[in-house]
Amino acid sequence: MARRALASAITLAASATGVAPAWAQSIPAGGAEPEPGMWAFDGELNGRPGRSLQIDTQLGRGMVVSYLGYRADGSALFLQASGYRAQDDNGFTGELREFRNGPVIGGQTANGEVAGSAGTLRLSFDTPVSGTVTLPGEAPRRIARFTYGAQELSRVSGFRKDVQLTVHTRERFPGTATYALQFSGGNFQLVQTSTRDGNLCSYSGPYQLRSESIVSAEGTKLCTDAAGNQQRGTYRQGHFRFDNENFLSGSVRTEGRDEFFTGPCQAGAVLGNSPVAPCSLAWYGQPALQPGMWSFDDELDGRPGRSVQIDHLANSGMLLVSYLGYRSDGSSLFLQGAAYFGFLYNQTYTFALKEYRRGPVIGGPVTPGEEAATVGEAQLTFDSPTSGVLTLPGEMPRRISRYRYEDHTVRFDKAFEGYGYPSAHTPGTPMSIDIVARAGVFRMDTLTRDTSLACRYRGTYRLTGEGLFTEGSRSCGTLDASTTTPYSGEIAVNENGLLRARLTENGRSPVLISAGCSNGRLCTRAELQRPR
Repeated sequence: MARRALASAITLAASATGVAPAWAQSIPAGGAEPEPGMWAFDGELNGRPGRSLQIDTQLGRGMVVSYLGYRADGSALFLQASGYRAQDDNGFTGELREFRNGPVIGGQTANGEVAGSAGTLRLSFDTPVSGTVTLPGEAPRRIARFTYGAQELSRVSGFRKDVQLTVHTRERFPGTATYALQFSGGNFQLVQTSTRDGNLCSYSGPYQLRSESIVSAEGTKLCTDAAGNQQRGTYRQGHFRFDNENFLSGSVRTEGRDEFFTGPCQAGAVLGNSPVAPCSLAWYGQPALQPGMWSFDDELDGRPGRSVQIDHLANSGMLLVSYLGYRSDGSSLFLQGAAYFGFLYNQTYTFALKEYRRGPVIGGPVTPGEEAATVGEAQLTFDSPTSGVLTLPGEMPRRISRYRYEDHTVRFDKAFEGYGYPSAHTPGTPMSIDIVARAGVFRMDTLTRDTSLACRYRGTYRLTGEGLFTEGSRSCGTLDASTTTPYSGEIAVNENGLLRARLTENGRSPVLISAGCSNGRLCTRAELQRPR
């Protein structure tokens, strides 16, 4: 198909094919940015098939929401809403639309069409993993990021760990210090144990476990200066999580001011009464698969079609796949499957695609669903965090990729300050970073401040779901010697200007970089959107 979606478009159809949407109008909401993936309705997790929301964001203002539910006749369907949210407003309002006549599994490719509107969907978020949804004809319902698999955070009580964290704010230059992190008796403490300016700050409060995240709605911040003077305040919206590479990331809001924390979890943790090396059970070097909407590469033609919603929680051991497509009579449907998952490149995961029926209807009572049929066996292989091959029942293998509907290239035309980490739980090395990514050409210059090691990265890039993939040549040198090696990896910059890079250099273990867009302080969102 020759037609191609505009880069800025967000799909209205399940395949993420980039039809120009009717843009959503945002509603007032909390300041939390939701995590992409599968979300469940509170009170409906009863061990039986039901309904869910697939919420997709890509570190920007765009959002695609897929509702997986049921018709009055009991058949499964999907609906979808999409649009941009207003700056500094993470609420969302959009029209839930149904589609029909798209591609059928095992059949020929086809163009779908809008079949009708189910009404208006409204979302608000109070944390990155919890919020409220209002469906057409229903009262507001609580929703939360769906948790599944063997999450080690279920054993977080009794956890004690030293972490090296860099604190970014929009008021001052980033500072790095060591902290003692502990969870015990339903409360957490993050206590600063080293200082460069004489100030020591601590955070404490009750917490809840939500999906992979540790959420504290409010608590106390206590800072002591070099003279022993103390200043006590209250924080709100505390949010922390360890990723699959043992990095802690988090944020708190104190007196309307955001503080962002990033850094490695160092070796020697105590989890319960048993010491373990990392804070995460994941193998270091395992890439972070991007959850969200994935599209069929050869079906991006600007018309409604089909898609795959892929979800994976780090350390869960599970991969969840939702197929959004069509029946032979033209009606839309969703299918789902699950597989045990370790995310090794070129490993094939096999799972049964199942259809469900008789679950909750919008505006109706909550009823338990049931399995309707097994459509067949599917196979999925990944060759990067954002690309792979999917074989559906009765079809040839097809290339799929994390669908990209936002272009964040301007965020990479910036200077950053941060740290490089040669392994997952070792102290970082401070560095200055300058990046330019334009017209497919990538340039990054880094200067390690402690050793004066200067490195030049020169190569190409392509945009991925949340950032870019780059590869090329890396040259590093000091006054005594220089080396040149190949590199490749993925880099993302979120809407707060925080950069995260994972670069493999000369085939060795990946180097991690964590930094912030810098103007002597963290860039504002407006500055982040302006090229230099």
